[in-house]
Amino acid sequence: MQSSKELPDFLNYQAEPPAQSKRRRRCIRFTLISIVIFLVYLIHYGLDGFSSARDWIPGSELAPAGGERCPQQAPLEPRHRSNLTDTNRKLILEDATYRHQSVKRMSGAIQVATQSFDDMGPVDKDPRWQVFAKFEAYLRETFPEVHERLEVTKVNTYGLVYTWQGKDSSLKPLFLAAHQDVVPVPQETTDRWTYPPFDGYFDGEWIWGRGAGDCKNNLIGILEAVEILVKANFEPNRTVVLGFGFDEEVGGDRGARHISAYLEKTYGRDGFAAIVDEGGLGIGPAFGDTIFALPATGEKGYVDIVVTVDVPGGHSSVPPDHTGIGVLADVIKHLESNPDSPHLTSRNPYLSYLQCAAEHSDGMTKWMRKAILLGKKLQKVANALSAESRVTQSQMQTTQAVDVIRGGVKVNALPERSEVMINYRIAVESSVDELKTKFVHLVKNKAQKYNLMLDAFGEKYGSGNVRWGTMRLSTREALNPAPVSPMTSDAYAVLAGTVKHTFGKDVVVAPTVMTGNTDTKYYWNLTRDIYRFTPVRSADKYNIHTVDERVSIGGHLEGVWFYHELIRNFDEHH
Repeated sequence: MQSSKELPDFLNYQAEPPAQSKRRRRCIRFTLISIVIFLVYLIHYGLDGFSSARDWIPGSELAPAGGERCPQQAPLEPRHRSNLTDTNRKLILEDATYRHQSVKRMSGAIQVATQSFDDMGPVDKDPRWQVFAKFEAYLRETFPEVHERLEVTKVNTYGLVYTWQGKDSSLKPLFLAAHQDVVPVPQETTDRWTYPPFDGYFDGEWIWGRGAGDCKNNLIGILEAVEILVKANFEPNRTVVLGFGFDEEVGGDRGARHISAYLEKTYGRDGFAAIVDEGGLGIGPAFGDTIFALPATGEKGYVDIVVTVDVPGGHSSVPPDHTGIGVLADVIKHLESNPDSPHLTSRNPYLSYLQCAAEHSDGMTKWMRKAILLGKKLQKVANALSAESRVTQSQMQTTQAVDVIRGGVKVNALPERSEVMINYRIAVESSVDELKTKFVHLVKNKAQKYNLMLDAFGEKYGSGNVRWGTMRLSTREALNPAPVSPMTSDAYAVLAGTVKHTFGKDVVVAPTVMTGNTDTKYYWNLTRDIYRFTPVRSADKYNIHTVDERVSIGGHLEGVWFYHELIRNFDEHH
């Protein structure tokens, strides 16, 4: 038998003094509690909670405050020449004479009917473009200081690029964008307007007319801000570029596309600090009374798919079971019975908006708030939000709209060619190619059903067993979703801080995605920091693209103040 000195350590036990044992128990208890707290934190926030939401310099003025998922930038007030802040704020927002002058500028801009039409020909041949020369003359007369101080370059005849050269050529320029053109007003709707659409009528509160809210308010607001700064002898360190296309409403091919090429040639790829264009989802309450400002950091993709059915004609007295139009009707029914479903992923800026709403609003249901913050049950969240709003649903899925159908020329003649055009706005997680693959999968069986050869975007199916005709798939104006701009950059911080400075410190700034496309689709090469944001509260702008479009003068002037301070803030933060 072994002696006690030879016993294994785990049996050779000697009792600790009471005080030492008590301290050890306290230490173990504290350690266990710490581990539990760590695990709870990890489950709730994930590993992202241990990394900074932005790569800020400690103590920087641009450091965000509060919120793990949606840090909020503090209001950012320019420091250089601080007298400009008080003086020009009072001028823009409180001075009755300036208010009257701003009304005149907006009203005069609306009176120049810069309508762009889908069927317009080349710039140098279609006389309908000539109205833009009249508009450029109006701008030159209305903003004399801008045109004296800034260099103006005409791009593809009517595109306007203003360059306000900065003192420090090492700083990338700021690019402020808008478009000159407006959607047409159908003649048959003019009698439904409260005031004529191109009178620019001011009723004491609202400026009425086509373009009041999209987007002559942006364009005039930018020029008003620059005019004020020039008059105040403000000399920027950072170059400021203003770019105004003239055909955004019909795709931007003649305007923004050429402006982009000119700017890339001048400043190089990724040559800009940031671009701020029209867009976003406005400034207003959501999920209760919380006010959100929603700049769009992304745009959905776009494609028109055309389905053409070519079949033999003949007399209507001896018809087949299904004419070409009947075949298309079956195709349309099948497509509309199989829509894309809404879904939320980290690639979609709309999820970032929901995370901001979960952190900063008080009107979200408890289960939804928890699901969003934990990143769980997001499909349930997407379904619930989609059931409440078609607009919300469209931000989380690819949408389809059967918009144009043609077929037949005479009631007693079978249609030889029938055609349908379907518009798709592609979810940010998807692509044109992915959509085309899904489309072929959906319609392939219909071609087989009616014994048609299928020419699917150049790839043929069923060509060896054709007895009746052809179904052809083609695309028009295909555009992939835009690259998502960061909400973790200094450029976004300056934008967000300026919003809070000009619209209120309690405004929650959150990214979102646009379901439509702006001129920025041509500007992807110029910078990764592209933000689409119209600085007008939702309650101050109504009816864009339709009858009684209007903007309040108070809302417009807030936009002028925003551009004024945005230019100064970008000038100070390098």
